[in-house]
Amino acid sequence: MPKPKTFRVSDQTITCFNVRILSSGLKIDAFLANPVMLYMHVRGRVIGKWNNLRLENNEWLAESEFDTEIELGAEIGGQVDRGFLNAASIVAEVHEVVWNEDLKCYDATSSTLQEISIVDVGGNRNALKLCDSRGEVLTEDQAKGYLLQLSNQSKPFTKPQEQMDYKAIALACGLAETATQEQIVAEVIKLKAPVTPADGTNYKEKYEALVKKQKDEQDTKAIKLVDAAIAEKRISADQKDTYIKLFATDFSLAETVLNSMKAPVDLVALAAAGGQPPLTLTDEEAAKKYDELDRNGKLVKLMADNRPEFDRIYNAKWGKTYSGK
Repeated sequence: MPKPKTFRVSDQTITCFNVRILSSGLKIDAFLANPVMLYMHVRGRVIGKWNNLRLENNEWLAESEFDTEIELGAEIGGQVDRGFLNAASIVAEVHEVVWNEDLKCYDATSSTLQEISIVDVGGNRNALKLCDSRGEVLTEDQAKGYLLQLSNQSKPFTKPQEQMDYKAIALACGLAETATQEQIVAEVIKLKAPVTPADGTNYKEKYEALVKKQKDEQDTKAIKLVDAAIAEKRISADQKDTYIKLFATDFSLAETVLNSMKAPVDLVALAAAGGQPPLTLTDEEAAKKYDELDRNGKLVKLMADNRPEFDRIYNAKWGKTYSGK
């Protein structure tokens, strides 16, 4: 029987999402009602529970209790007991952030603990996953966009200085996209100069027209990208205004966030296709699809109909090749 072990599940170190989960702002009431222990954040794979969750010196600590009546619980508990697994990782839903100018990161002043997992690779930069209000775990790009969205809703907030899009500015000034910063500055100075008797051109009006044209083109493109994401069900219609505002704040980041989102899998079409997952799934999506097929009792059929695809999602899920026939 594995002995209880105390894990540090969260502290205030800056994570890979450039956010600190402030220990004082982490809400744990909902978690305490159901303190399940998962393995690698995989839903449906409960391997035990957490006891004595407490805050000490701004660190959240918890004690492990493994369910040794199931094979996976006994296996992971044994690896923890023998010192081969030593890291825990939380999933947190962040509600409010403020920009920390001294540390150049976001401070999550309000968040909710969703679950705690035993993981193979921990450390302060990796021992954290973020989820949205639906409980969906976010990719790194999605998480960064989500934090930026929250930061625009929170007060007080000092926005970090944005990097200038020199390519867009060069094109707006009528220059080649490869123009140097010095060439762009010279052109802007010329465009802002007063009317010269030599040619009678009003450069100020020309400059303002170019800036307005660039903004109008970006606004039009933003609407098209958001509408496409809604049509493909990557985001919901009630999120349209939020993403339009995100485009206005940081066009490049908003475009990256939307492009990183995948359309949901049509389960009806999946069942009609014999329960075989699309070949374009990432490893993370393939692991999730393994769980869906497992719950629906379709793994055996997939193994019989499409063994290469079964082997692929099995390997994505468990990190090893299936040893059965």
